[in-house]
Amino acid sequence: MAKHVLETDAEAKEKVNEVLKRIGKEYKGEVKVRHLQQVLYEEIGLEKIAEKVVNPLNMRIVTHPGCHTLRPENILQVDDAENPIKLDELVSLLGIESLDYMDKVMCCGAGIRGTNRDVAFAVLREKMDSMMMVEPDAAVVFCPTCFISFEAGQRVVNKMFDRSYKIPVYYYTELLAIAMELDGVEAVLAEHRVKSDLIKLAQSPRETKVEKTTPTS
Repeated sequence: MAKHVLETDAEAKEKVNEVLKRIGKEYKGEVKVRHLQQVLYEEIGLEKIAEKVVNPLNMRIVTHPGCHTLRPENILQVDDAENPIKLDELVSLLGIESLDYMDKVMCCGAGIRGTNRDVAFAVLREKMDSMMMVEPDAAVVFCPTCFISFEAGQRVVNKMFDRSYKIPVYYYTELLAIAMELDGVEAVLAEHRVKSDLIKLAQSPRETKVEKTTPTS
């Protein structure tokens, strides 16, 4: 979005360059900005990613595409804002089943948390209620803000709305690293607030599931 603003707003570009001038720099608009999902999906490609998978993950998950990945669609052009499928396709390359659910393109609530905390967590509750209806093993995201919203926010939702959610949340890149059997993944997963033995789950029969609960009304 910053690149779009600077390319379409001459005054904004001038102000930025006035600041950059102090350190001998200038924004010329020559840089190419790509979201990681675009790099993986469009530049590396599905076929090459699939070739690197040596440890398919036997899981059922839900994806959260993320508002700032999808909108404004005409500018970002990462995926279809109303029917996003690219993260699901990337997930399926790892042997994972991506489950469809009712409020897939709904916000996680993080965008309004600074102005209305109660409404923000009510939005997150509705989003997680929808996710849990399909009984996933985990949720998968690209966005760091969404990651924090789901992983840490579910504890707040549990207290505010009498839920008992304990769903693991993963970055797609973490699952990709496990599927590629890269070193050091366990150390990264150890920092997650909601713990699960993802390595064991990934190698277990389908009936193995992460602990979860069905929402109450």
